[in-house]
Amino acid sequence: MVVVCSTMASAQSHTTNAVQQQYDTVVLATYQEDDYLVKRYVVNVPNDRTSDYSVRYSINAARLQPDLNDNSEALNALSRFIEQTMADTVARISSIEITGYASPDGPYALNERLSMQRAQDFKQYVDKKYNLSSRYAVTTRGVAEDWENCRAMVEASRALPHKDSVIRIFDSNVSNNTKELQLKKMIDVWNYMRTDILPPLRRVDIVINYAQGTIVEERTLIEPLVEETIVEEAIVPRRCPECGVANCPCGDECNCNGNGLIIEVDDQLLQMVYGIVADEIDTELIEIGIPAN
Repeated sequence: MVVVCSTMASAQSHTTNAVQQQYDTVVLATYQEDDYLVKRYVVNVPNDRTSDYSVRYSINAARLQPDLNDNSEALNALSRFIEQTMADTVARISSIEITGYASPDGPYALNERLSMQRAQDFKQYVDKKYNLSSRYAVTTRGVAEDWENCRAMVEASRALPHKDSVIRIFDSNVSNNTKELQLKKMIDVWNYMRTDILPPLRRVDIVINYAQGTIVEERTLIEPLVEETIVEEAIVPRRCPECGVANCPCGDECNCNGNGLIIEVDDQLLQMVYGIVADEIDTELIEIGIPAN
């Protein structure tokens, strides 16, 4: 896929349009490898993202001026675009093309040299800022006279005088040098073209080429499933070491025996038992835990 950073928005205004990237993915396989879940799929990048930038150069100049026209705005937008592209872990960039252009006025040899110098200058700019050449295959080329985009801007203009006559000159079979001479003879036409048509043509375009059908492998660590074990503590009642009765209220100094019962009495009852009717108490009653004086 090719993403063109075109500068030919219009002679009057600059536009930047970056469409959010969407991907068409086709799953090839999903399987488990050791502790990882592996998914392999093909990523196809659609041809629906465009970015328009206007990075201009001054007439007869091959050095980028960030403060020229809307260059600062365009360079900021380009910076965001390149950073997002470099951070994209799905799409794969195969190459980057940088093309310098010159406007179709002046000697052809000069324009040819200017266009190539502008491409080289812009490559140095992005390499210094983003180190693109070490990451991707970056190529440069120059277009000496951009008559095609010049005609498109003439046709889109609403203020160009003698517009129909100018378009006939562009569409004629004469050489480009002859076309330029004919346009220069139309003073009002040429003055308008010098200020509104030709300056945006002195520019640089950057083209990002994406590899189609990129195969992506996604590996996800599988977390082991840990079952929560609930340990219930069994409450074992304390048994009296003397009588073996659970939770015996006598404590360690138990006066019970293993076969008897525990009888709780108050002081008055004890006096009755020991002082008044002691001789009438059944001997078996004394054996179950009533102490003797």
